[in-house]
This record gives sequence, C-alpha cells and structure tokens, in this order.
Amino acid sequence: MVELQCPPESVLCITYDTFAELSPEKAAPNEHLRKIARLTLIGVLTQITNRPGGADCLTDDEKKIVQLLANHYLDTLGQREFAEALDALKNLPEKAKEFWRENFWLVNSVAGFALTKLGIPLQQPRLGDTVGNALDPSPTLHLALLGKIAAAAGLRSVYVLIDKVDETPATTNNPEAAYALISPLARDLRTLSTAPYGFKFFLPDTLGPFHRAYGRPDRIPQFELKWNWEDLREILLRRLSAHSGGAVTSDYELVDPESGGAPAATPEQLRHLLEDWIYKFAHGSPRDLIRIWQHIVAEQLRADPNAARVSIDAIFTGLDQFCAERTLEIVPPKIWSELQRVGRLDFTTNFVANDVFKIEANSARNKIRAWTDTGVVVRQADRQMKGARRPVYHYAIEDLRVARTLMSEYDAFNFWMTKVYECDACPTVVIRDWDRESSHVCRGCGSQIDYEPDEP
Repeated sequence: MVELQCPPESVLCITYDTFAELSPEKAAPNEHLRKIARLTLIGVLTQITNRPGGADCLTDDEKKIVQLLANHYLDTLGQREFAEALDALKNLPEKAKEFWRENFWLVNSVAGFALTKLGIPLQQPRLGDTVGNALDPSPTLHLALLGKIAAAAGLRSVYVLIDKVDETPATTNNPEAAYALISPLARDLRTLSTAPYGFKFFLPDTLGPFHRAYGRPDRIPQFELKWNWEDLREILLRRLSAHSGGAVTSDYELVDPESGGAPAATPEQLRHLLEDWIYKFAHGSPRDLIRIWQHIVAEQLRADPNAARVSIDAIFTGLDQFCAERTLEIVPPKIWSELQRVGRLDFTTNFVANDVFKIEANSARNKIRAWTDTGVVVRQADRQMKGARRPVYHYAIEDLRVARTLMSEYDAFNFWMTKVYECDACPTVVIRDWDRESSHVCRGCGSQIDYEPDEP
C-alpha cells in the first residue's frame, strides 16, 4: 500500500528483506546499515539521473560525497546483486529500472556507469579523503549524508520496510533468533530517528514480547494487526469472487449440504460451520484461513476428484489435518507429549502433580510454566476445590487448534458441543472440559459461565 500511495518523484520506497549474509549471532547495526545505505544510494542515483539537468541539483561537495559513496558501495557490485537491489526499490518506475539493467554493463562497474551518467569524474578517492572535513567510514553517517543528497534531488522521504526476518534458515520457527537478527537495527534509536528516513518493521507477533522486554516501545510504537472472524470471512468471500470472475460469492456455493457428515449436519450446524467455526480455527490469521481451505480442498480431491462441491466430511477432515499440523508447529514435541499425558483441556496444579506425573507440586509448577511460555496454556481464575483451605491455580488450553488435536477422539460436532463455549458477554471462545465441570469463569470478561452441554 505504501508503494502504491507514494509518488516516486518525491518518496523512495525500499524493501529490506534479504538477510542471507547475516546470522542472529553475528548481526550488528553496521551490517544492516551498509545494506540499507547501498539500496538508498542506488535509489538516489536513479532519482538524479531521471531529473532534468541530472546532477546539477548537487553542490560540488555533494558530488564528491556521491563519488566517495559510489566507489565504496557500488564498485564491486555484480550484476546479480545489482538486480536484487533494483527489485528492493519497489516504487521506482519500471522504465528507470530497465535503463539500469540494459546499460550498466557498458562500463566496468555500477559505480563507474552511475558517475558517468551524473557527469562526475571517474576518480578513485578513498573514504578517508577530505571533503571539507574527513568523511567518516560509519554507515550511520553515510545514511545521514544520503538523506541530504536525497533532499537535494527532490525526495521528501526515504521509506524503509523491514520484512521476512523469520524466513531465514536460522530464524524459521525461532522467534528469539529472529529478534536477535533484527534487534541491532530495531534498537538503534539514532538511526531510526534520522531524517528523512521512515522505518517500518513488519514482524510476526511472536517477536512482540522480545521488543517489549528488550526494545524501546516508548520510542518505537508497536502496533498489532488483529483480524476477527468477520474480517476473515470477508477476505475469503472476496477472494472467491475475484478468482472465479464473480461466479462464486459465498462459501455455501462450495459445499454440498447433502453430503452428510460425522454425524450428518443439520442446516443450523452447517451455517455455524461455514460462518463461524472455520474462522475460529484460523485464530485471527488470514494465512491460516487459506491453509485450512487448502487442506479441505486437498481432502476432497483425494476422496472424490470428480465431485462438483466440497463434502462436509472433507471439511471436518481438512480442519483436523490443519489443526494437527499447526499444533506441531507451535508446540515443542516434549511439551506436546506432556499435554497428551494430561489429556484434559483444563486442569489444576494438583491434578498435574498427583494424578498425571506423580511428582512434587513445585516440579509440576515448573512443567506448567514451560507450557504457559508457549502461549498455548494460560492461567485462569483460581479455583476453590472441595476440602482445600485456599484456591488452587487453574489452567486451560487457550489455542483452539491444539485443543481440537488433543481431543481428536471426539467427532467435530461433539468436540464443539462439549469442549467449546462462546461467551455471551464478550467475543471470547472459552475452551474447557464442560462435560466434566459445567461452571467456569470467562478469562476475557470475568463473567461466570454455567453451561451444561447437550447429549451428543
């Protein structure tokens, strides 16, 4: 959206999302800044070459600085690296990109070609040479200098979007490593406040706790994208319409209502299934919603590739496959094995210690602490047990995907009837063993819930 909204003649948009040469252990502020400075320099040079009069907008000192920086950042840049850099400059006119791609090979280097186009002599000064005062080799200073040159070239701002920090081999499914990779830049307040730059970090929500603990949320605001089930349904319906040329506008049109189920779905149950349940399992994630439907369609193709619509059985099976897959992604194997031994969706410390693992209460607390660290298990309101002098800690599975996988012996409707309750006072989905205990407190709003599920 930023790329679409920003006029290329006044705003340079840079996407910084390639970290192949960096590792979480060795990431340092200067490593990030050098790469961003190189991208900024190429964008500024492109801006200058597309201006009427070219480099006439620069003073002699600014031309010398461009020469120094071009020799430093671009002199050894190969064709592949240069092509990747052009791709990172998202709102450059395609005509400008094609010009670079077709012509920069005419000279020995990108730097030489750029300087030739700007009418700057091809000399080889070093960063220690004097331009007024000595030019410090710090990339922080280089960004500041490039900001001034960008302004002289007519750019009001340089917008840097940092993305995909969790998509390297070292950071996939490792939020701590992902934060370690990007934190040198995310915590560099001096750089982040340098004019005319604007930095935006598009990060997975699993990095939020690390930023709050080790970053400066008071200086760097943190915003969270939240999608409720109505938003997700709107996304799906719009995609169905767009990819079918307007022929399909509802998920009802995808499903065969006469296809039965386990047990057969009533019209009311089918409505809940398509308008509510599937979106709850997506857990507020558009990506997971797409994954759910991928599993559903794949299951239908496996069962009957000639079917005109998706069966209810395929929906249930696809949902269960997604839940099992997602559970293994978010719950470490050791913890998942322990939760399976517990075999309940809500439990107390005493139950875990005395009935499941036969261990001391302190040891049970340590286990439960590891479970809560994953975010899958959450402490609820304390419970007063019969014969106990004081309330005991009470915990419950908070993630619907994990709960469904843990209770896989229940069919879909039975699981929803006996384990899930949607609070009447707030949007919270309350996951409990309602068939064991019918009275609980909603964690979302604190209201008392008394729910006795019908017989399956």
